[in-house]
Amino acid sequence: DRLVLATGTRPTKLPVPGWELNGVFTLRTLHDAERIAACLRDDTRLTVVGGGFIGLEVAAARPIGSTTTIVESATRLMARVVSEPVSDYFARAHQEWGAQLLLGETVKSFAGKDGRLRAVELGTGEVVATDVAVVGIGAIPNTELATQCGLKVDNGIVVDAHLRTSDECIWAIGDCANFLSTEQQKWMRLESVQNAVDQALCVAHQLTGRRSLQYASVPWFWSTQRDIRLQIAGLTTEATSTVVRHGAVTGR
Repeated sequence: DRLVLATGTRPTKLPVPGWELNGVFTLRTLHDAERIAACLRDDTRLTVVGGGFIGLEVAAARPIGSTTTIVESATRLMARVVSEPVSDYFARAHQEWGAQLLLGETVKSFAGKDGRLRAVELGTGEVVATDVAVVGIGAIPNTELATQCGLKVDNGIVVDAHLRTSDECIWAIGDCANFLSTEQQKWMRLESVQNAVDQALCVAHQLTGRRSLQYASVPWFWSTQRDIRLQIAGLTTEATSTVVRHGAVTGR
């Protein structure tokens, strides 16, 4: 009688030559993580494409001083989710750990030999010698089933404040759902554990007849990069001011 779609997302692929080479990875599943880990040694030359959570966490997992290059098309790290001071803080940290940052840069192609990745060619024509490349440039919502159901789809499965789709007997939750935020008064699709869990609870209340809730949880996120733990509550996209408080725990 009722259906919940929790189909998640899949990693965005770069539409460039060489994507199929052995040594080019995306990271979504445990199997992906195990395959990447098996290729990384102290002397492995790693290029991370994308300066978001996925890319920076992979880069941070490398030994200090190893050959790591981070390529980001934006002019700062994690630009979609953090303020400039936070971006600068993490940029300095990754540079201190030995990573080379290439900001405002794009990838033109992956170059290889005998089917194996050997280099990454940038939009400027620069070539970065590379053994392993991990691409973390975003995710695409899995909406194929929703489309087959005839549901409204727009950057995800469109749901109302109760997380109902255009069919009143079908809900959608998690990374695949584009929901109407009662707090922000706008449509948004969030890719986070908190959002998926809280939306599941919201729909569970409705399905069991306990309460008809509007989804109104405050978003929060986190990222652990070496000894630094980033914690975010709320969304920073419409912030009008920034206050920086320096603690005594770290010298950064």
